[in-house]
Amino acid sequence: MTLNRIALAAIFITAALGGCGNSGFLPEAPADKAPQPADPALSKFTHAVIETSMGDIEVELYWDAAPKTCENFVKLAQKKFYDNLIFHRVIPNFMNQTGCPKGNGTGDPGYKFDDEIDADALGLGNGKVGQDRMYGNELNAVYRKTFQDIIKSMEITSEEQFKARQDEISPLWDKATNTIAGWSPKRLYQAAGYRYTKGLKSRPAVRGALAMANSGPDSNGSQFFINVADTPWLNGKHTVFGGIVAGQDIADAISKVERDENDKPKTDVRINTVVLKSAK
Repeated sequence: MTLNRIALAAIFITAALGGCGNSGFLPEAPADKAPQPADPALSKFTHAVIETSMGDIEVELYWDAAPKTCENFVKLAQKKFYDNLIFHRVIPNFMNQTGCPKGNGTGDPGYKFDDEIDADALGLGNGKVGQDRMYGNELNAVYRKTFQDIIKSMEITSEEQFKARQDEISPLWDKATNTIAGWSPKRLYQAAGYRYTKGLKSRPAVRGALAMANSGPDSNGSQFFINVADTPWLNGKHTVFGGIVAGQDIADAISKVERDENDKPKTDVRINTVVLKSAK
């Protein structure tokens, strides 16, 4: 960024002067984790039928892509956790979200668990993010943290000092942002807090995918969504643990029901139950 553009970074000044975390402008990339094996007593369930008030959706569970996530889904289904829960958020040409016991997107089963994503299997270790708007949220988060670290390293404690020392800040900011622009999507997501697992056969978030909803890295619980369109901007940020094998038309129909300003169906669409099926 040029000196003129560095002035735009002043929007971060209040947060920056409030302090920051680790020293160093750009964090090291964390090592990928090893996958955790699934319980063989549960992995026998290869498919599930999500019986909804609008019809059945059968999905294949991707145990080779997300073993602990599939295990969590099976356990909740066995406990009848999903029975009678609504689809609380549906968006045409995007997805249908469900699995919230509160029915408003804030509920969980009482615990959180980690993502299961192999970024390299999704091709996220290749290419450069540049200034692509698809990565806007993560770029902004990393820019904010980087700016805070620059300000702290220079011992700047007031907006007046910030304005007076822009000639010093500018080359540091330029170097950092140019480096970030050259990162792969995987590297950017790691800097934004995501941690990946090596050796999984991760699938992309395509039409028909079953994926975990979350509020950020490693915040999975019971909520999941069913894609009715390809969503490449979600790759690497949501664990895909299944895919539709029958009933895509039902998922499409759910996404098109009349909804309110919060994308909640005006007439409840419910999961009646989830029926688990073993391999034949």
